[in-house]
Amino acid sequence: MAEGEGEGEEKKSQRQRQRPRLRGRLRAACLPRPGCFTVSAADEGPSGSGAGGEGGGGSRPAPTHLVVTVNGIVGSAENWRYAAKHFIKKHPEDVVVHCSGCNGAARTFDGVDVMGRRLAEEVLSVVECRPELQKISFVAHSLGGLIARYAIALIYESATEIDSHEEHEKQVTDVSSNQPIDRGKIAGLEPINFITFATPHLGTRSHKQIPLLRGSYKLEKMAYRLSWIAGRSGKHLFLKDIEDGKPPLLLQMVTDYGDLHFIYPHVVYVEKPKVQDIDFSDSIIYQAKTTIEMEEVMLKGLNRIPWERVDVSFKKSRQRIFAHSTIQVKTYFFNSDGADVIFHMIDHFLY
Repeated sequence: MAEGEGEGEEKKSQRQRQRPRLRGRLRAACLPRPGCFTVSAADEGPSGSGAGGEGGGGSRPAPTHLVVTVNGIVGSAENWRYAAKHFIKKHPEDVVVHCSGCNGAARTFDGVDVMGRRLAEEVLSVVECRPELQKISFVAHSLGGLIARYAIALIYESATEIDSHEEHEKQVTDVSSNQPIDRGKIAGLEPINFITFATPHLGTRSHKQIPLLRGSYKLEKMAYRLSWIAGRSGKHLFLKDIEDGKPPLLLQMVTDYGDLHFIYPHVVYVEKPKVQDIDFSDSIIYQAKTTIEMEEVMLKGLNRIPWERVDVSFKKSRQRIFAHSTIQVKTYFFNSDGADVIFHMIDHFLY
């Protein structure tokens, strides 16, 4: 036991050494945050699905895989309760699910960058309180996917910052031998999954990205003019945040912009990337002016990494009018048809 405790302390101290730069920018306190909740098999509270009925008595090892869920616009931590419960029900010994609550309701209008910073602070706080954690994954809905991407860039540390340059070069060459590349650390933990549900990675300026508008061009044009209603988040989603000669935030997020790593050593490693010669340089994010040009740049930037896409259709469902919420099972009574989507994610999750 003493040896195991020593290892835990060593991991914690190592994690603290890896993030000296972040501590000045992001203060993480081991304090409860309003609106969020954490679910694990050991808890008797939020999930109600714990491990309780099986065997009683013996203590089980603490889960080492943190799953962070992130809500979308005007959402809350409660939106992910159904998924959190089933995560724990199927893998009680593997995962602890933290449903983020730092960006709820009207706070989702504050902008992707502001919300990303809040989420980063919250994740650091959770990790600080659970030194047994070794792995981390993110599951996000809608705008939450953009928030998560920004937050990860704040708390990601590349292998060059953690290990020596020589060791990093050695690990990177493993791609040629079909081995997973070294992806650095997120909040001092090994990144495993990054999953988004119905996230507008290209913004909502076109492509029928706003479900309530039913694909109407006229309504989308009106929404573009009224995007100020959603505050800074509306500006970011409609690519209207062109300030001080900087490209819109979503364009910044398809490259390593400033000192933030957006492309994307932290995205789940699905398969060996296909060899593609994508004509992309960081400078082209400044050259894109029209909607079409900006979308082309974002697609090129995002396609430099391997994504696995899963299409979901609710056309034959009576809940199709609520499809954007049904895919997440936001409320089971109204969105129960999305349960198979949640089960599919849990079945294909990397633990």
